[in-house]
Amino acid sequence: MFKKIIIPSALIFTLFSTGTVFALGNSNGVSKQKQISASEKFTEKYTGYIISKENGSLSVVKEIGKDVDSLVIHSYSSKEQLKIGDKVTVYYGPTTRSLPAQTVGKVKIEKVKKDSDLPLKTKYSGYIVSKNWNGAGSLLVGKEMDNTDDSLVIHTYSTKDELKIGDKVTVYYNGTTTMSIPPQTGKGIIEKLENTNKRK
Repeated sequence: MFKKIIIPSALIFTLFSTGTVFALGNSNGVSKQKQISASEKFTEKYTGYIISKENGSLSVVKEIGKDVDSLVIHSYSSKEQLKIGDKVTVYYGPTTRSLPAQTVGKVKIEKVKKDSDLPLKTKYSGYIVSKNWNGAGSLLVGKEMDNTDDSLVIHTYSTKDELKIGDKVTVYYNGTTTMSIPPQTGKGIIEKLENTNKRK
């Protein structure tokens, strides 16, 4: 014998708009409720480089030097220890409509194991001496502001911070440089160190 169940249209709208699903009429005649949250589903995939890690959140860019295409991750899980410079694949669901986009709900992150690019594992710390070295829009970072004998030029870089001359920074790059003086590297990630501007 079948029982006819009438569900009000307002309730149907609520179910669809909230992502809630009701399973009605089990073998005991008792209704069960199961709620499926859209933020629990991994529907999107994004591969890029970690350029910032602070306050439990990550910033990731698809391509170094093109920070417009970036993603901010607030809550995530990973089996591996994640560091600035790591290339990762992010599995996530819905995001905010802000710029940059920010994830909503749980996120899973995996390091990219095999990649044609060399990993950004080499670090260099110093002060920003120039933001337009040689007129090319590149950064010149030196161990000291007034002595650039030990320095490094970064032509293409990503950063989450607003950079100024005198800021102390850490550069993450792949370890390869030209034989010129100063040595130059192609791509890098810049992390600004707090309250260290020598020109303040």
